[in-house]
Amino acid sequence: MKNSMFKSTIREIKGSFGRWFAILAIIALGVGFFTGLKVCKPAFLETGNTYLQEHSFFDYQLISTLGLEEEDISAFSDIDSVEVAEGSYSADVLITEDDSEMGDLVTKFLTISKNINTPALVAGKMPENDNECLGDSQNFTENDIGKHVTISSSNKESTVDMLTYETYTITGIADSPLYLNFERGSSPIGDGSVACFIMINPGGFSSDVFTEAYIKLSQSAYIFSDEYNEIRKASKEPLEQAVEDASDRRYASIIDEARQKVADIESDILENEKKLIDAEATLATNEKDLQDKQLALNSGFEQYNILVSEYQQGRKVAYDQLDAAYASGSLTEAQYNEQLSQLNQQFDAGWAQLQSLKAELDSNQAKLSSGFEEVEKAKADLSAGMAELEDGKQKLKDAKKEINKIEYPDSYALDRQTNIGYVCFSNDTSIVEGIAKVFPVFFFLVAALVCITTMSRMIEEQRTQIGVLKALGYGTNQILSKYMFYSGTSALIGGITGFFVGTYLFPWVIWQAYRMMYDFADITFVFDWYTGGLVILAALVCSVGTTLYSCYHELAQVPAQLIRPKAPAAGKRIFLERVPAIWKRLKFLQKVSIRNVFRYKKRFFMMVVGVCGCTALLITGFGVRDSIKNVVDTQYEEIFHIDYEVTFNHGIDNDEQAAFLEENDSYINKCLFLYTGAVDARINDQVKSINLVVCNNDENIRDFVDLHNGSEPLAYPSKGEGIINDNLAKSLNLTVGDSITVHDSNMKPLTVKIVGLCDNYVYNYLYINDQTYESQLGDVEVNAAYILNGNQESKESALEPHEVGSNIMDSENVTSVTVTEDFRNRIANTLKSLDYVIALIIACAAALAFIVLYNLTNINITERIREIATIKVLGFYSRETSSYVFRENVILTAISALVGLPLGTWLHRFVMDRIQVDLLSFDVHITLFSYMLGVLGTFIFAMIVNLFMRRKIAKVNMTESLKSIE
Repeated sequence: MKNSMFKSTIREIKGSFGRWFAILAIIALGVGFFTGLKVCKPAFLETGNTYLQEHSFFDYQLISTLGLEEEDISAFSDIDSVEVAEGSYSADVLITEDDSEMGDLVTKFLTISKNINTPALVAGKMPENDNECLGDSQNFTENDIGKHVTISSSNKESTVDMLTYETYTITGIADSPLYLNFERGSSPIGDGSVACFIMINPGGFSSDVFTEAYIKLSQSAYIFSDEYNEIRKASKEPLEQAVEDASDRRYASIIDEARQKVADIESDILENEKKLIDAEATLATNEKDLQDKQLALNSGFEQYNILVSEYQQGRKVAYDQLDAAYASGSLTEAQYNEQLSQLNQQFDAGWAQLQSLKAELDSNQAKLSSGFEEVEKAKADLSAGMAELEDGKQKLKDAKKEINKIEYPDSYALDRQTNIGYVCFSNDTSIVEGIAKVFPVFFFLVAALVCITTMSRMIEEQRTQIGVLKALGYGTNQILSKYMFYSGTSALIGGITGFFVGTYLFPWVIWQAYRMMYDFADITFVFDWYTGGLVILAALVCSVGTTLYSCYHELAQVPAQLIRPKAPAAGKRIFLERVPAIWKRLKFLQKVSIRNVFRYKKRFFMMVVGVCGCTALLITGFGVRDSIKNVVDTQYEEIFHIDYEVTFNHGIDNDEQAAFLEENDSYINKCLFLYTGAVDARINDQVKSINLVVCNNDENIRDFVDLHNGSEPLAYPSKGEGIINDNLAKSLNLTVGDSITVHDSNMKPLTVKIVGLCDNYVYNYLYINDQTYESQLGDVEVNAAYILNGNQESKESALEPHEVGSNIMDSENVTSVTVTEDFRNRIANTLKSLDYVIALIIACAAALAFIVLYNLTNINITERIREIATIKVLGFYSRETSSYVFRENVILTAISALVGLPLGTWLHRFVMDRIQVDLLSFDVHITLFSYMLGVLGTFIFAMIVNLFMRRKIAKVNMTESLKSIE
């Protein structure tokens, strides 16, 4: 382009900057919309990929139901495709937080790993001691750092034995790559659903075996890519074989160890039995010897008594004879005294001998009595030994039976596709992809219309200038380059601007909405240079192509024809003129406005397309708000009629249920005891977490859960049947009559036939009766209760919900109490993140309306500048002049808004069909008020443009405008 022509083009851009900027803005909007939406999925995937790589997300999880040992981990490490194998501990535990009033939380205790699934520290510091821990950022905050979590006394002994300490101190808050979204999985304890996780050092566990092993493969690739899937599939068979071999070895080891223990016990029992038999024989011999000795001793005592009797008789006779002799005078006194002394000495010596004999007999009797006591004690010991021997024999029988009961272990090689967060992230990142295929097409259509209208009008205005340039010797290409540069620069700058703004803005805004499900990292921005280049090239082709199309006819003419003014198009009657009853009643200016509306077909079509798009976007934005704002109210007012959900620490029987009702009678209007738990459905590489509700019949549950589909009530399912919510059915491509198989936390399957799809907006549910559960999974235990609040006139029911919940929490056997109002508020706050998306849609609608209305109004004023100058000369006031011009805009806006109503309805449903969230489903509808807001918003945007353009009408110079164009 020659220097003079370049200067002329720059002056043209400055002189018609609004027109040039309109092209730039609509191109920027179209490119920004396209690249922004297109780059959302790559940006989300890059965010996830970066996060999972930084924290070494596992490729495989190997599980054996009997546990794994160090030698198994070493064997896994030796597999060619394995880079790192690491043993890990995990346990489902009920914990109590400091200052907690709502009871125990079902918590997954995890191992802090150094190589695989490393934690992402959000706040605080890593645990240094084994009695310290990291808290789940979804459940804990920075304010909880320094607080304690205590292992609840409601846990089973086997659970408590898994942990080293009773209390752990929170040193930090963290995320884990094992949980990308809000789902924490199912559990065999509590209410069946894990509320949060706690991460501790390996020393915090007291288990002898690992509960699982995590594997990182030596090869890696981008998440969800075909390359990664091939790597994953190629490694599966050797890992499955390895964990199966580990299970076999562990099973054999446990069986051998158990049998050896049984053999040792049996040997001990035989040996003890022989000892007891020998002891019994010895005891009988000893007892016989004692009895013989007792007989002999008894004989000694009898002999002793005879000797004493003889002694006493002999003494009496001797003393009597001595006294008689003395009395008869045969003995003198001296002789009497001498013989008496001799008798005393003789009998004292004899008595001493008798007493010695008596002492010897008493001593022997004492020894015999002691011997008899020892025999009795030995008999008691022998009896106890015999009882213990019989008990040991019974235990031996039981041990042999237990060995036979040891089931062959199940082993699993689970890849990433079994991780709920990972699978859901794959599905949810594709939501925007479908929207990206529709919205940009619409914006590029509007951009093409803006370009062709703008450039056509510009070239028509400059017919004379083009004729002069051709007369002066400028070639067609030189003249064409001026207009191509004009439109090309606006398209190029607009495209580049749109590319960068869209690449940053759209992913960021939509990620804010995604954060209600995936709040693990900040968005990582991705620049898709290839797509961006293609889109900018398409924008250039669109802009420059429309310029070529517009210039082709004009430049084909000779200078003499171009210098002359273009003959006006022949006037045509419009349809309304053929209806005299209406046409005759219209005022002159009204007729002019109506003729002008339908006279300029290109402007009419562009206005309708652009402004109806604005209306459609507004209706879509407001419709999204309508579809989500009442979800929580509908769920907890029309479907769930539950004030409190209580979880018990074990399956409670009828007596315990009666005691609970009696203790909380003041707070309870109605109560339903039932079983609830969490199960997983795996269909077509999708994993969905489902709340399982088991109740015996419809009458018991209907006061708490209203099962219906639209206005049609649903009967509670019979044996072998189930009801699921319609959002779950839609995501799994199921319908009434199909079967669904789910697995509990122990991987046991439950299969039911779907007999109904119920309305439900928060979480996924499967309803079955107790017969269905018992026939496939075993006995049903009552582990939960739904409660409707008590009489509002009673003193207790006047308490705040948390106070009532706290009082119920004090009841025996209660593990936790969920206050529905709390959960309801939490979900409502989560939904606020979608406000970013609504705001973005409304902002795009406003930008579209402003660009289209401004451009068309600007063209309209430019085309009719002599007409405007004429009516100003005729004495029209400024407001009347503006009304004369803008009345057409109002009519076109009204027509466009009407066209936008059905388009907005379709667009809203299209968008909502692609917003699939596991946490929620939506009540897809648009209220009448939102339709009114959409139309009103369109008119408000039009009025703002009209007010802005009034200045241009006011600046119209009547003298210059009315000069002859000759």
